Amino acid sequence: NYTDYAEEVRLLRVVLERDPEFVPAMTMLVTTLTQTADMTDPAIAQEVMGLIDDAYAIDPDDAMATIYKGWKTFRETGDWEASLPYAERALMLEPSNVEVLRSAAFAASQLGRVDDALTLLREAIKREPLCIPCATAQTQITLENHRWKEAESVLRRRIEIDSQDKGGYLNLAMVLMHTDRAEEALLLINEWEDDEEFRLYLVAIALDKLGRHDEAEENIALMREQFGDDHYKLLNFYVARQDAEQTLHWASVAIAEDPGIFPRFERDVQFEFLADDEQWQQWVEELGTRGEDIVEIEFKIPDFD
Repeated sequence: NYTDYAEEVRLLRVVLERDPEFVPAMTMLVTTLTQTADMTDPAIAQEVMGLIDDAYAIDPDDAMATIYKGWKTFRETGDWEASLPYAERALMLEPSNVEVLRSAAFAASQLGRVDDALTLLREAIKREPLCIPCATAQTQITLENHRWKEAESVLRRRIEIDSQDKGGYLNLAMVLMHTDRAEEALLLINEWEDDEEFRLYLVAIALDKLGRHDEAEENIALMREQFGDDHYKLLNFYVARQDAEQTLHWASVAIAEDPGIFPRFERDVQFEFLADDEQWQQWVEELGTRGEDIVEIEFKIPDFD
């Protein structure tokens, strides 16, 4: 709980008061703060970035200092490719370090190296089966890339470890909806989703998958009436339905708010039905990424066989 993390932070700061150059304490404090503190707080962010710079300056051969230096480089440049040499070196230094494996996997996924990312996460989980951040990352990457079979395996393992893992059940419901098991998904949603807005949204998708389109629209209308227009939920509903007109409308609302969101749409295979649409092609031209070129970036990972 929060109190435990607060005590961990306090003790690590005490250690660093006594030995300001103890790199393991520096990187442990970075890990704890980035996972539990508010990184939008300028004071916290400044402390974390200072710890990373100091740790790397003291010992550039420390794997955790190196992986965090890569993360900091991304935060400063917005370029995952610039962080790649740090991830590769950290893996070379400590290929069995679970946190290094997880962090490198995230960098790999952002560079389009999905298979490499999942290889790293599988290795991390093999070494530490109860690594919750690893399972969370594996869930995110498999869902985003529609690796439904692996996603289901990951989620069922999460639920086996923690039978009260609400996120596990609800993400499993998403997998079930995408693999023609919407009836099962509907049962999970109604049992586990206690946020009414999100429940209405998920139920609408499940009902639509079951061909109960009028009921699905009723749920969407009720969600909008009670909670207003959440354009991401509406977009995702119409993408799942493959409704080009409504998808383009809500995508344009999202892009107007944040043009940087488009590459996420571009990478999502659910949007492929819009490939020949004139508006979509214009967005690809104006806002798209390097597309397939990004997967050609070389990323050296250890041979774990």
